[in-house]
Amino acid sequence: MTPSRPLALLGLALAACGSGCAAPRHSIADLGFPAFSEHLGTEARYTLAAEDQRGSLDAYPPQADDDADHRYVLSFLPAGSEERVGIEVRAHVKGKLGFRRLLAAAYPVSNREAGRFAQGGSLPQGRSPLAISSESREDEAGWRILHLVLPRDRLPADCEALAVPTLAEFKDGWISVRFYTTRVPEPIKLLSAEELEALRRRVGGATPASQAENPASPRSSAGRRP
Repeated sequence: MTPSRPLALLGLALAACGSGCAAPRHSIADLGFPAFSEHLGTEARYTLAAEDQRGSLDAYPPQADDDADHRYVLSFLPAGSEERVGIEVRAHVKGKLGFRRLLAAAYPVSNREAGRFAQGGSLPQGRSPLAISSESREDEAGWRILHLVLPRDRLPADCEALAVPTLAEFKDGWISVRFYTTRVPEPIKLLSAEELEALRRRVGGATPASQAENPASPRSSAGRRP
C-alpha cells in the first residue's frame, strides 16, 4: 500500500529528528511535487510551515522573511473547447511582498483520487502531468495570471477529473501549493457568424452577451514560520 502524503511527510520529519530534531528541510520532490523541480531547482530545500496541512501546503527556505505577509487570493476558471481543455489561474498578494513565479500542472485522476488529492495533496504514484505551465503575466490590477492548456485528445478514457497542484512562490522563496481539483470541462461549441446573426434576430435585435465570473475566495496561507 502506498502511504498517504501526510504520513509520508511525517515519516520524513521523524527521520530528520534522529539527533537534536532540527527543523527538517525537504526538496519540492520530497514534498510530493517533482514536476516543479525543473523550475525551483533540485537543490532548493524547504521547511514545512506546519506539519498537518489540509487543502494546501506552505513551506519556506532558510532565507524567507519572517515578517513578510505570505497571504494571497487564488481563483480558478476551468473551460473547454472541442479540441482543448484550459484552466485560468489568478493570484493576488494581500501584502507588499510580490510573487516570483506561479506554476500549475494538470494530472488525470479518478473521482476517488481527486478526493484524496484535494485533502492531502497526494497524487497517484508514478503519474505524470498532462500539462505544466510556468508562463504567467501580471495585469494592471496586480493579478498574476496563468493559463494551463492541454489537448483534449490527451485525456485518458478513464479520466474523471483533473488534479491541479498550483504553486505560488514569493520573492523571498516562500512557497504555497494549493490542491485544486475540477471535473473535466465539457466542450463549449463556438457559434458561427451565421448562427450569431440568427440568434440576434430571434431575440429581437439584442446582441446576446454572457459573462462568467469565478469570484476569488481567500485561501490564507500560514504566513509566518511557527
